Amino acid sequence: MIRRSILIAAALVAATRASADTLSDMRSALRNLRAKQPVRAIYERKTTNVARGRFFDQDSTSAVAVEARVGDEGVTILYPRALLDRAAVQRNAKKHDPKAQKVASVEPTFIAEMLDYAPELAALLDRSSLVEERASSYNGQPAHLLVLNVRQDPLEMKEGHMDVKLDRLSIWIGLDFLPLGAEHTMKFSAGILFLKVDGEQTEKQTFVRRDDRLILTRHDHIDSSSGMGQTSHNIDTETIRIQN
Repeated sequence: MIRRSILIAAALVAATRASADTLSDMRSALRNLRAKQPVRAIYERKTTNVARGRFFDQDSTSAVAVEARVGDEGVTILYPRALLDRAAVQRNAKKHDPKAQKVASVEPTFIAEMLDYAPELAALLDRSSLVEERASSYNGQPAHLLVLNVRQDPLEMKEGHMDVKLDRLSIWIGLDFLPLGAEHTMKFSAGILFLKVDGEQTEKQTFVRRDDRLILTRHDHIDSSSGMGQTSHNIDTETIRIQN
């Protein structure tokens, strides 16, 4: 019986060590990507924002597609002339059509992150702890699934409070220890005095390696909240198409 207990304990220690090694191998693989090769891509963004309740109602959509180039000199965003003309018409319109699709905003710094996502993901892993590891698959490819809890940095608020109930990150890793996809879920409540809002947000990500870069090819951000007689549901989808 004692010998059996020792064997079981040894197996548990080995499994824990293997999991920790897998996480360490992924961190190392991410840090070995130098992102020196220039890259050119088409960035697209589509958003849907819906709100209902006692304060306001909203139902709006937006979209944009631009060319992005990243290299040693930085990031360059090229707007098509037709898109600029459409944005100008909307900006100068005397009466806004609530059903018209707007031109979505573009954040050059986030586009640059999408085209070199290894540092951002490595920083997230540095404040994450392993919960579970198991064999899995991702889009038909063999993978390891790592489930992690993310440690929240202290949040300073002048008024009110925000309590994070869950912050869970799931990452599917390929044979080269680089991520194939990820899903990050957070549940929280926020309030001030007797007013309270409950919310949840989920980020789904798809990755691909291109030369010496980890590229975030798709990012879906979905969030919803309810409280004080108001509800909201938002979807923000950003995609990257690499150009030769």
